[in-house]
Amino acid sequence: MNKIKSIVLGLICLYTISTAYGQTQFYTGSWEQLIKKAQTENKPIFIDMYFTGCMPCREMDNRVFPDTKVANILNNEFIPYKVDVFNEKEKALGLKLSKKYAITGFPTFLILTADNHVIDIDGGFKGVDNFIRFLNSVTAKFANKKYYKGYSTSYKLDYPEFYRNSFEKRKLDKSSEEINDYLDTLADIDGEIPFLIMFKFLKEGKYVEYYSDHLLEFGNKFGTNIVARSMISKMDYLAKKYGETNNLEKYEAALSHIKELMALNDWNRLRIKCFYKPYYDVTKDTNWYIEKINNGNFDWQDRSNAYANIILDSQNNGPILEQLRGYYENNSERKFQSDVYKEVLINLFLKDYKRAADVMKYFENATKSPGISEEVISSLELAVSKEELSGLEILAAQMLKPIQME
Repeated sequence: MNKIKSIVLGLICLYTISTAYGQTQFYTGSWEQLIKKAQTENKPIFIDMYFTGCMPCREMDNRVFPDTKVANILNNEFIPYKVDVFNEKEKALGLKLSKKYAITGFPTFLILTADNHVIDIDGGFKGVDNFIRFLNSVTAKFANKKYYKGYSTSYKLDYPEFYRNSFEKRKLDKSSEEINDYLDTLADIDGEIPFLIMFKFLKEGKYVEYYSDHLLEFGNKFGTNIVARSMISKMDYLAKKYGETNNLEKYEAALSHIKELMALNDWNRLRIKCFYKPYYDVTKDTNWYIEKINNGNFDWQDRSNAYANIILDSQNNGPILEQLRGYYENNSERKFQSDVYKEVLINLFLKDYKRAADVMKYFENATKSPGISEEVISSLELAVSKEELSGLEILAAQMLKPIQME
């Protein structure tokens, strides 16, 4: 009997040890205890800000934090800590941190020193390899005492009422115009609070231009990747402002600053839709847009999806259509119905009905694409046979790429 007990206890101990080494061990003490522990062990604090029901947060818990290599770094180099921002017991701390650092998206990874200096802030799902690179960069910054010095170490700042309400009541009760007017009243527009306001709430107005012009300075003071990503919500305004005044130089300067600050994988993933397309939508500068698409090292599917809008906008532009037709004939395997549809459409616009009919046959073996129904194909076939576009509902056909959770 004693032998059996010994075996059971041994198995429990082995299980406990293997679990400890195979999982990130998040500290569960109070905020005050967390700070004291970080001071005692001279380690940075890694805070995973999340909420229950957040899909990318759950994926981090299921796929990344349990990884042995990730757990080894977090357990040995950091004091890992979790804050469920909407949990009744943790929401006060969640609000405190969210307000201080203008956090509204989750998961957010906040890395602090024991005396509240910001080492880094980033967010969104990161696959294991990407996350390890992030953690290694943070440990190097901590070792060299490289902090984002734009943030004060105090949590008691004199925020304007609309800023407080946006976090405490989850309601922004000021328009962009009113926020721009508020910023006009400030003597120091480069400080922590003005930055947080421009970073999080401004989508238009002169201070969006100011923010864009000083993006590198803000990134170096408050966080490179988060500052770069904050430009996504501001690009429609900048595209309209610079596009309508034919100021491509200013728009290109903004793109250059964003690229310099943004993590490479984010830049590659977002640049067509979030940074190139807004300017094209305003200017219809087809040559500029095609050059960006063709010289960006994109795969065929990304390029083809981007060409969809150009095809529709270029119905009467023979040289552009000929150029696009060449891309589809040379690059497309006609694997997806969306590619076949666009190639047929190009030939219809060029009034090359024989080639349009030849391409129609590829629908049979092509993979289905969103929006390309049997009715759509039949209508397209009818337009080809009648050599007539009238009555045809023309689509910007695209093939959705799988979400890359890495």
